[in-house]
Amino acid sequence: MICGIWISGYSVIAAAGIIPAVFLLCEAVLGTGEDRNRDMRGFAAVCAAAALFGAFYLQAAEIKYIKAYKMAGKELDVTAEVLKTEQKPDRHVKLIVRFLSVKPDIRVNNVKAVMTVKTDIDTPWKLTGSVIRFSVMPEIPDSRRNPRCFDYRSYLKSEGIALIGSIGTFHTVKGSYSVFSLARRRLTVIRELFLEKVTEGQDEDTEALIRGTLFGDTQKLPDDMKEDFRRNGTAHVLAVSGLHIGLLYSVFTSLRKKFTLPGITAVFMILLLAYGTMTMWTVSVTRAVIMIIVLEAADRLDRRYDILTSLGSVSMLVLLHNPYALFGASFQMSFLAVLSLGTVKPRLEEMIPDWIPASLLTSVSVLIGLVPYTIYNFNFIPLASLAVNIPVICFMTAIASSALILTAPFLLMHLVPPLNGICAVLITHAGFLVTIPADMMIRINSFFADLSFLSPDVISPPGYLVMLVYGILFLLTSEGFMIARIRKNYTIMSVYSVLVISIMIISVIAFSSPFDEADIVMADVGQGDCVHLRFRNRIGFDTDVMIDGGGSEKYNTGKNTLKPYLLKNRAGRIELALATHLHTDHYKGIKELAAEHMIKRLVIKGKSGDIIWISDKRDRNSDHIEILYPDTYERDTEDENRNSLIFKVFINGITMLVTGDLGEEGEHALVEKYRDTGVLDCDVLKVCHHGSRYSSSEEFLDAVSPEVALIGVGENNTYGHPSDEAIKRLERCGARVYRTDLNGAVGVRRRHGKLRICTMSPKHISLDYLTVKAIKSSYKKESVF
Repeated sequence: MICGIWISGYSVIAAAGIIPAVFLLCEAVLGTGEDRNRDMRGFAAVCAAAALFGAFYLQAAEIKYIKAYKMAGKELDVTAEVLKTEQKPDRHVKLIVRFLSVKPDIRVNNVKAVMTVKTDIDTPWKLTGSVIRFSVMPEIPDSRRNPRCFDYRSYLKSEGIALIGSIGTFHTVKGSYSVFSLARRRLTVIRELFLEKVTEGQDEDTEALIRGTLFGDTQKLPDDMKEDFRRNGTAHVLAVSGLHIGLLYSVFTSLRKKFTLPGITAVFMILLLAYGTMTMWTVSVTRAVIMIIVLEAADRLDRRYDILTSLGSVSMLVLLHNPYALFGASFQMSFLAVLSLGTVKPRLEEMIPDWIPASLLTSVSVLIGLVPYTIYNFNFIPLASLAVNIPVICFMTAIASSALILTAPFLLMHLVPPLNGICAVLITHAGFLVTIPADMMIRINSFFADLSFLSPDVISPPGYLVMLVYGILFLLTSEGFMIARIRKNYTIMSVYSVLVISIMIISVIAFSSPFDEADIVMADVGQGDCVHLRFRNRIGFDTDVMIDGGGSEKYNTGKNTLKPYLLKNRAGRIELALATHLHTDHYKGIKELAAEHMIKRLVIKGKSGDIIWISDKRDRNSDHIEILYPDTYERDTEDENRNSLIFKVFINGITMLVTGDLGEEGEHALVEKYRDTGVLDCDVLKVCHHGSRYSSSEEFLDAVSPEVALIGVGENNTYGHPSDEAIKRLERCGARVYRTDLNGAVGVRRRHGKLRICTMSPKHISLDYLTVKAIKSSYKKESVF
């Protein structure tokens, strides 16, 4: 089922063809004859049927999102239930809601949305479980804007959310609580009152860490602290997981051994469900709780408990509820960790001496299972993970245990009013049991995170290689393969091998991108320019060059946009970065990227006639960059636009003109300088000044005569870029216009004498039922002309 959903997520046609083909191949290998092979053939048929069911189940789920997308762009009056509230450190509040009714009358079927509240809310958590009414014009979330980078739409789908929007005011509908809503509301209030009492008098960082450790709520954690935990491989303590649930279960089993009270198991299950509600039922919590329920059921029914069988059953339940959960990092990391415990840990126990602690083997097994995933998705190697996890988990255990102890006086304080004062004093004085280990956890993570050599940045390896590593790892550690190897059953071993090879071949298709072949990429950096050039030599190595890097006063574009884009697209560093001029939206991103040690050489000055050679063969037919303007190294800093460096790029058979923020006056000077020389003629034009109405004059475009025009521009920017006048002039000159606000990143390459263009998914998508594939696809089909 998982394989079917995974393949169908990229192409339902591929799923319908690949799954039967793999099944037939397994059938051919198994053949006929002995009973064991007949049993395996039946098992293979069941697996193939489950995979096909998963493939088409995902497509059926997609119809729900298509219907929800039809509400986008319409002014609606909505009545909705608040499922969850999120508050950022800057008091920014988001409400996760479920639509109950919509006017004008639109049929809604469990549509969830994220609503950003524009007004201040002092205690947003009090809205949990409430029913509110508001007006909104919902939007479709953005898909990924740059190849292999974060996909907001896919992330929201993994959470079951279809739409986003902003609301100013709303009204609470009183008396509209369901039983479950009321329970969720009461438990949220208890959680917040408990946190407020335990962390009384503590700084915001400590309070935010305790909140994340106990309930998985990391909304108030500063970004730099989250980064520290992520780089050290200890971020799992901030997301309530099997570790937290396991701690509760161990406490329960210890108590059950000492006190044989009737109904104690039922009481624990109720408390477990209440705790899961307080954590908003994340995937990891759901997985851990259901596995404990299965474990208890197996114990009561006197059946053998198998962790992998339980994991498989839970995964199917989660995916039946929301098949898109498979594509979320929470599902992937949670289930990958448990899968490692079920396969890798038993093999380690066979090889490691008995005196090695079981907890250490658990940590090593999880680390082995998660390292390839971490390298591919987060682009660093957590070398200190094992060493840091030992003290961090100890402190996390201390926080959770102390909080569990303080729960008793907290409940007494509210259930028995005469004890209110005594219990309040007790909690206040015993609060250090929680706050001291939290403070120590922060210090340890900060110390190791500052040692950057312990978490070196790496480029993402090819996706098929990661899948091959996992295939081999779980193949060699699986019980079935080991038994077949011991019995020398080469037929069964061949079937397992066929499955691994099939997954690797599918991965080659699934993880490929047309941007891999692009020589020029206009990256999407919002309101700014960024051109990534890949000069390819004959032996397959690239020289990565960047012209401009975008930038924003409120956002670290270099660290948060350019660095992930480069590392995920296998560009370890920029050999040469050039800035057309020093305005924020062109230069700040490069400056920030340089601070991340990802730029080898930087050029911010030059004059016409300068040539920057990329290849060793220095002739006009080889790859190089020429500076066409200005005529002197001296720059007039009072008019950066007028003195933008103008580059002509010669790359793999394509010529490109990069023009910075040149205005009409500068364009005229450039035309006069190179009149009747053909120097300005090019295949690709980086449009001047983001498509300003004062740029891209007809005189200039006649001299340039581009086939393709690229515009770097932010969505809904306050400058009104690009202007309709500039777009019309570009179209009249015969250029195909692509803009990052609508197309996302744009890739260009020349193959067989023709320019080929690939873009990311467009912002505004068709909502016709026949365009399911277009909505789901990460990349738009290449245009050829």
